[in-house]
Amino acid sequence: MASIIDDNLRDHDEEEDGRGDHSMPVAETIGAPSDPSLVEQGSKTKVGAATEPPSSFAALLNLHAYFLDQLEALRIASENQLRAIQQAGGAAPVSTLEMIDSLSLLESRAVLNLKRQLRKHPLSAWQRRTLGIGEKTLARFIAVVSANGDPSWNAKYERQRTLAELRAFCGMHVVGADSDQADGEDQISSVGVAPRRRKGHVVNWSTTAKTRLFLMAEPCIKNRNSAYRPVYDAAREKYAEAIHLAPCLRCGPKGKPAQVGSPLSDGHKHARGIRMVMRAILHDVYRESLAVSSGASEITTPASG
Repeated sequence: MASIIDDNLRDHDEEEDGRGDHSMPVAETIGAPSDPSLVEQGSKTKVGAATEPPSSFAALLNLHAYFLDQLEALRIASENQLRAIQQAGGAAPVSTLEMIDSLSLLESRAVLNLKRQLRKHPLSAWQRRTLGIGEKTLARFIAVVSANGDPSWNAKYERQRTLAELRAFCGMHVVGADSDQADGEDQISSVGVAPRRRKGHVVNWSTTAKTRLFLMAEPCIKNRNSAYRPVYDAAREKYAEAIHLAPCLRCGPKGKPAQVGSPLSDGHKHARGIRMVMRAILHDVYRESLAVSSGASEITTPASG
């Protein structure tokens, strides 16, 4: 599952049309995925660097998300190890299978506890009226991007966070074509490009937050009644006849990138569409958080970008 998600996320790092936010990422201290003693900076996690303790509510949300992260990782690792033993001709002891079953039950309990905690969160109302956004995925996303339960708050600098900062933390910003984070095959001086992990370079956004955001966007695309499905359809229509402005590794066979002027592959068009949905969801989560903080009216329509 993790490799599938990772492959999809790599496909999302396509060039932008230059209309997005070109500000550089702003590194933030976040007490997530969710152990309050952990602070994620970019793709690395440091122990003992937490800022002020968040509220008890946010701490519980982060704790439940942390339990789920650990149990899920342990179950997946155990199943992979067991599968390797079976493929090598070994037998699976009954006691081992029972332990994995126990892990699955604990994981289910952790999911239930996390959902119950989210139902007490102000963003729960937005989640309930937004088709395609699940309780578990939203709760895990909040735990990653916020130490105090408010995605619109910058805990490091103790001030309101800007939308550009939240985008940058989630890898939804754009960078200049000459940046070390720019996608190598999309380096075009006249447009901004999506950041992309590159060998030998340390990223300054959260890959976990980007994964959580992707997992919120994917069901919205599959649900034709979701308010975000039109965002995806509009992006597919917009890029239906798009061509490459530079050689593209993802659209060509290995070692032979697609050439300038060739049409985008369906996978590349899909990647652009899902990225637009991810940005729209992030925009609405941010706006809803601000609305809740200020007591403004509810937001009912998704953003377009």
